[in-house]
Amino acid sequence: MYKLRFCFFSVLLFGVTFLCFSQNYEISISMKTTNDSVWLTHIFAKEEILRADTVIVLNNGKGVFSVNRVLPKGLYWIVNDKRKLLQVLIGDNQKFGIEVDTTDFINGTRFISSPDNDVFYDFMRDDMQRQRTQFQLREQFQNSTDDAEKNRIAEQFQASSRDKITYLKNIVSENEGLYVSKFLKALLPLELPEPPRDADGRITDSTYVYRWYRANFFANFDVFDPDMLRTPLYEKQLMDYLTWFTRSHPPDTVCAEIDRMLSKVVGNKELLRCMMATMLNFLGKDENKNLAARDNYWVHLVDYWYVPHADWANVEEMKENVDKIRHTLVGKPAPPLDELLILPPEHFRAAALDTAIKNDMHAGSIMSDFRRSINSKYLLLLFWDVNCGSCREAIQSVWNLYEACRNMGLQVITVQTNWSIKPRWVDFINQHEMFGNGWYNAWIIYDLKWTTLYNTAVVPQMYVLNDNKEIMFKGSNLDLDWLQSLIEATANNN
Repeated sequence: MYKLRFCFFSVLLFGVTFLCFSQNYEISISMKTTNDSVWLTHIFAKEEILRADTVIVLNNGKGVFSVNRVLPKGLYWIVNDKRKLLQVLIGDNQKFGIEVDTTDFINGTRFISSPDNDVFYDFMRDDMQRQRTQFQLREQFQNSTDDAEKNRIAEQFQASSRDKITYLKNIVSENEGLYVSKFLKALLPLELPEPPRDADGRITDSTYVYRWYRANFFANFDVFDPDMLRTPLYEKQLMDYLTWFTRSHPPDTVCAEIDRMLSKVVGNKELLRCMMATMLNFLGKDENKNLAARDNYWVHLVDYWYVPHADWANVEEMKENVDKIRHTLVGKPAPPLDELLILPPEHFRAAALDTAIKNDMHAGSIMSDFRRSINSKYLLLLFWDVNCGSCREAIQSVWNLYEACRNMGLQVITVQTNWSIKPRWVDFINQHEMFGNGWYNAWIIYDLKWTTLYNTAVVPQMYVLNDNKEIMFKGSNLDLDWLQSLIEATANNN
């Protein structure tokens, strides 16, 4: 199967399907060209990838896509010389004709015996005109200096948007039973209900809207429906839901939701694979790198879904990767740091005057179990390397946080991970005077288990623990301003 890559820059984003009842498809095409290769392609879950289903060579501008099988329903593209020409909806009726106008693909193209595409192209023509009108309104709004005029233009714009939704609703209801109805329904926004109120207008159920939203998130675009896979909206819809859900619920609830969703599609390997891959891609997105419990979801997804189901993936490599992070999951007790060597301020100050002291690898005192030795409301562990520029920035930011919150229950352990540069470490700590009650400068030179337990192959790494020494947050670049606000709010409430 061919794979063609494009940027999806159509005026529309649509959903697609693949229910099939005919025994074969037969799509004739006529266009002004000679002896060109033309592909019938489809989108599969991700909008930038087109997969070629079949190819024909037009003879005097005419040809027929015909194979003795049915096509999955969906949004297909006809592609000429790796260029998108026009979109085609494939529904139940898979025998129809297309007369292509290469000078105006949307307004000039006509379909023969294809009600789905007749409605679809009517919608696209209406939407193009509506977008032109709204573009003009935006320009007028930006160029206007009169407040009354701006209000009038804004109302026109909003009225146009309302009209589009009404128009879409009418298409969906009038064409029920056609694939185009399900397809265009995906463009309708959810309309949140009002919460129930008593006779005095007071809300009687504060969770009603939340519960409705969760239950109806996929009401217009059903990610559990295999018909919706071949769509540029599939991945986006699922990622939007994951974004909302992971930021609104604790890790155990998110993992339970992952199980619920995947269990619904376990009988359809294509859906299961796509949904699992989308969940994994969601966790890998740059904007989710500091998602508090990202590693929890990653480990859960690999352990309970990829290992038993993903015969298409390199499961052994995935297991190796999650083994590196399973010891430090959010909500779990922090692993021990055996042989933690604490260097007191006196050592650093003496080392500034004595080279032998500066190079002494065994100075300091062992803290056998920091989880019992340190009693604090919050404890931040920072693993860093003084030779690393981003680490030096990180420890300075942590120091600023410590100074702001040292009297609010925050303590800090900084663990130097590079054994070969003790003199530079000493000089850095002395230069910035990073000493204080509840600030510990440390390293571990007698035991290597911590490098695996805390996954310190890449530094800086930060872990924020609560008073039970359970991991609350973790990451290489935590939002310390937000953490300061949390600590200050907690202190003010006590």
